[in-house]
Amino acid sequence: MNWLTWFANLGAAQGLILALAIATVPYGNRLANRILAAFLLAQSLRLISLSYYYSGELLMPGMPIYMLQHLSLTFGPLLYLYVHALVDKGFALRPAYFWHFTPMLVAVIISFSGLMIGDLFGQYDSYSDVPLELKSRISFVTLPVDVSLAIYSAVALRYIQRHQVTIRSEFSNLENINLRWLRWLLWLCLASAVVAGIFELLQGLQVLHFGRRVVAAAVASVATIYYIGLMGLRQPRIFDIASEAATSSESAAEPETTHAPENGSGKYLKSGLRDEEVERLWEKLTTVMEKDKPYVEPGLKIADLAHRVGSRSDYLSQVINTQSRMNFYEFINKFRVDEACRLLEADVSRRQNIADIAQDAGFSSINVFNRHFKRLRNTTPSAYRKSLSA
Repeated sequence: MNWLTWFANLGAAQGLILALAIATVPYGNRLANRILAAFLLAQSLRLISLSYYYSGELLMPGMPIYMLQHLSLTFGPLLYLYVHALVDKGFALRPAYFWHFTPMLVAVIISFSGLMIGDLFGQYDSYSDVPLELKSRISFVTLPVDVSLAIYSAVALRYIQRHQVTIRSEFSNLENINLRWLRWLLWLCLASAVVAGIFELLQGLQVLHFGRRVVAAAVASVATIYYIGLMGLRQPRIFDIASEAATSSESAAEPETTHAPENGSGKYLKSGLRDEEVERLWEKLTTVMEKDKPYVEPGLKIADLAHRVGSRSDYLSQVINTQSRMNFYEFINKFRVDEACRLLEADVSRRQNIADIAQDAGFSSINVFNRHFKRLRNTTPSAYRKSLSA
């Protein structure tokens, strides 16, 4: 048993344990957890197949083990469904979603029909003995795996980008719900799929020969498993947070009038707010922001603010977007930066450190504070404080 077998089996064992742990978590978004567990299971079973692939005993393992290779066609669909389950309130697995797994089923059927390369490949003792024509055929057979993963990763990334727009209109702090770790995972999957696809195409066309790529495949799967183990379980319960926001929005008081607008365009044409109602709600919002300072609450959501001004979340979002030319996230954090500036100006003796001032202004972390401060003031908080005494 060579090092690759040990490495792949160790990664597979870790993946199976992690999949079981995630699938049995009794809280949070359980459907998303189970889809993620299925993804880890597919990665682990494929690693078991890879551990026998070029193991030194058989160049091509037996048909049952070889069938596990086709699980790579499920990686993209499972990641795509996982993203949907995380960000879509009320998401459920419908029969139509199972069409995404048709390519894997087709590959399995073709393998059992004897049309795949397994039997031919198994006739050789080592990879170097395989004819160039068969290596080319292997590359073309593998290419759809890379194409599938690249397409699904790109679509999932696009879906997360739309999710970013949505949460910026509802939450003032995004650090726990921005799915950054998942975006990194999808970008890595997309990049690796594109690179692997180019290699397979070049080898299929017999332009270049790259030798065995099973080592790269095993390393990628093991790295994915450990990355999810470190980051995936830290993902908060976005589904519950979104539900809470929706509930708060629905329970908020209605505006005094809901006449159709006489003038308007774009996405707010049918919102139900007239121009004078927008102005009145904007004045009320301005008063609340200046008097009550709700922005100093780190977890402030648009549903909370809508309740305070006696409106609905969608109406308040319209008012903020049209009157300030900012979304809710930018609007609240601008007030927080302004508040931090006032606190810095008032702290002439410099008794407070900047982290405490950031917290008092409503920021959840010093890094987020520094980023917003630099964007809005074109300087750092420390430099701003020094300029006050210059």
